[in-house]
Amino acid sequence: MLKFLLLLHTAAAIVCLGSITHNLVMIVNYWRGQFRRVQLEKLYVKVSFIAFLCTYLLGGLGLYPAFRYRVRHLYFDQSLRWATGLFEIKENWGSLALAIFIVYYLLSRSIQPRVNHPLTKIYILLGILLSVIIWYSAIVGFLLVSHKSV
Repeated sequence: MLKFLLLLHTAAAIVCLGSITHNLVMIVNYWRGQFRRVQLEKLYVKVSFIAFLCTYLLGGLGLYPAFRYRVRHLYFDQSLRWATGLFEIKENWGSLALAIFIVYYLLSRSIQPRVNHPLTKIYILLGILLSVIIWYSAIVGFLLVSHKSV
């Protein structure tokens, strides 16, 4: 069952990574004053938010308890302490990203970038920050799974 949950977790992470990257490209254009495909950008926010929630819930509720004992305690803490550190940083940033993502999603539903809304710059900065966190989390997750999976 855990391997299936890991597969679902990874699939949701890949969807999140792809959609937040497409979103990043579009919001960087907002910074430049180019507002093509605003509705598509908002769709990418919605898809990435749902994928992030799925990734977060599958990881936190299904995989984390098994990982904490089977992989981290029995394997990483014994021989790969750097891996434990990377994972803890990933988890802390991931939890922070959840709060940021809620704000980002709500902003995406309420602002119109073409109108030069005062929150547009904050929206862009939050999108960039989320992209960095999600890319970091994906890279660390894939790296750690390549060393030892559940």
